[in-house]
Amino acid sequence: MAEAPEIRSLKGKLNVISTVMRLGNEAFRRHGLGGLGLHVVNNSRLLVRFDRSALVDMRSGRPKLIAVMGMAEADNNTEYGLNVLRLVAGFGDLKEKVQVTEEILAERGANEDTLDAFASLQESASTIFVMPLRDQGEGPETPLFLWVVEFVEVPPAGTDSVLQLLAETYNNALWSSVYSRRRFTQLLSVSGRMFSPMRVFLYIVGLFILSLFFRVQQNVAADFEIVPEEKATLYAPYDGAIKQVYFRSGSDVKSGDLIMAYNTEEIEFKLADAQASYDEITARVDYVRRQAFTDNTHLGEIKLLSIQREKEKINIEKMKWYLQQSSIRATRAGVVVIDDDERWEGKAVRTGDRLAEIFTPGHLIAAVYLNEKDASVIDKDMGIALYLHTKPETPLTGDVLSISPKPLLQKNSQYCYVIKIGLSNQNLIFGMRGVARVSGPRVSLGYYLFRNLVLWWRKL
Repeated sequence: MAEAPEIRSLKGKLNVISTVMRLGNEAFRRHGLGGLGLHVVNNSRLLVRFDRSALVDMRSGRPKLIAVMGMAEADNNTEYGLNVLRLVAGFGDLKEKVQVTEEILAERGANEDTLDAFASLQESASTIFVMPLRDQGEGPETPLFLWVVEFVEVPPAGTDSVLQLLAETYNNALWSSVYSRRRFTQLLSVSGRMFSPMRVFLYIVGLFILSLFFRVQQNVAADFEIVPEEKATLYAPYDGAIKQVYFRSGSDVKSGDLIMAYNTEEIEFKLADAQASYDEITARVDYVRRQAFTDNTHLGEIKLLSIQREKEKINIEKMKWYLQQSSIRATRAGVVVIDDDERWEGKAVRTGDRLAEIFTPGHLIAAVYLNEKDASVIDKDMGIALYLHTKPETPLTGDVLSISPKPLLQKNSQYCYVIKIGLSNQNLIFGMRGVARVSGPRVSLGYYLFRNLVLWWRKL
């Protein structure tokens, strides 16, 4: 026996109501606006067969997409997203569901951007509904979300009623989720609680004021090295190849001793060639000069030949200078230090390369390399304690001899102030290294913490 039309209609309405209740119940179980928004724009299609849907946040006064149907994350920069945002920009005061038409937009005084967005959306949607999900608070400026639903074809009868019912259900779930997060932040601001935001702020301000009355010592760490107080550096005078090294690193040398020598075979060949050219030009000059006594046309040739001869003379002097500089000799007595002395022979060097250093044995000093970011500790009364890696238990003592006026670039590519310390303990070996603890003037704890906080923030 067939069911009566009234019975079928009643069953359909019950199915709609039950589906709405189920979707609303699931909405309450979603976490965060993103998850709830995806539920609204995607799962609502179980009940209403719309073609596109989006949820827009209007609370800040500037529309922002929360969720878009079929997208895991809403993108505000897509063509569809931009059109939706431009369309709903004029619906910030919407009170009830509305079907967007040109007449509605004209009544709201829509601008050209809104009309263009509506025309673009109409190319793929015959019907567009905008439903407000507004906070139930009092006043015209209550926060607002907008749910935009599009249909390619004309929706069946009763669709707008079902959408309205869904919007009311989702409205409760949406604002319940919003206020649940607010309640979490308000737990600390309940009257009488010890850790309310205002009290925490006051505690921090109070501690900062108190810290201004406590003074602390500025202490920083820096590397140091034991070096001789006096040294001489030998540099490569010109580009060339080293022929032979006569001393090994660490050997004692006297002033004038030959440390190393260039390979001068090529220079000698060039000198001989220049000398031969000079002699040839000189002979040619003498020959042409004798002819010039009877023929004045040779006077110009004599001048050109004289210029060429002067050029060859300059080349000869240049080659002789190279030969004089090819012998690298010690400029003072001491201990010679050569980097990779076993590899120097036959190696090409360029002008200005450091070839060797000669240290005068005797008084040793400590060179402290203080990073420029720690320059605030430099003061006339600063204290320095030196701890060798080989003897970290006993600090070395001494007096500050000099401080470089500006930071110098070191081998580790850092700019450092070089502080030279005269040492009283001379039972040391050149090249020893360690850590220096540099103590600057006392400052307030508040300033010390604030400065370090700013330095940390600048590095982000």
